[in-house]
Amino acid sequence: MPARTRYIVTFKPKDKRSAKVKDKTEVFTAAVDQDFEFLTAADTTSGRATPSRFEADEVAYDVNEYEAPIVIASLTPEQAKALESDRNVARVEEDGEMYALGIAVEGQPAVTEETIPAGVAQIKAPRGWECSRGKAIKVAVLDTGIDDTHPDLAA
Repeated sequence: MPARTRYIVTFKPKDKRSAKVKDKTEVFTAAVDQDFEFLTAADTTSGRATPSRFEADEVAYDVNEYEAPIVIASLTPEQAKALESDRNVARVEEDGEMYALGIAVEGQPAVTEETIPAGVAQIKAPRGWECSRGKAIKVAVLDTGIDDTHPDLAA
């Protein structure tokens, strides 16, 4: 069996498809020429398991959230190309992990930069730090999520 990769298949809105009466799952199945079991978000949150007659690569996720006509499935390169050439499909893209780090927003500090939180700055707490930094006040922080490899904690 050919290697499969997960793809996100975005369909055109139903009123802009040549197959206006067909559901996206019907268009998908016809293009890839294979039967798939389609699960929705409701199926996955309710704990519905993958049906036993279908292998994991034969299960697709029918996304009906955010008015997005999307199907996510593991496909062969040939199936992905068949969907890309379908006039009812807007986009076919390989699924993958995404990370927010590295995205710079103008005027905002880097994610890794140490800054004063907006709420602390809004109450003008830094002005008070010039007068007092809590001498003779004992503070304990109990947190099982402390990153002991962080540079601020090296000493």
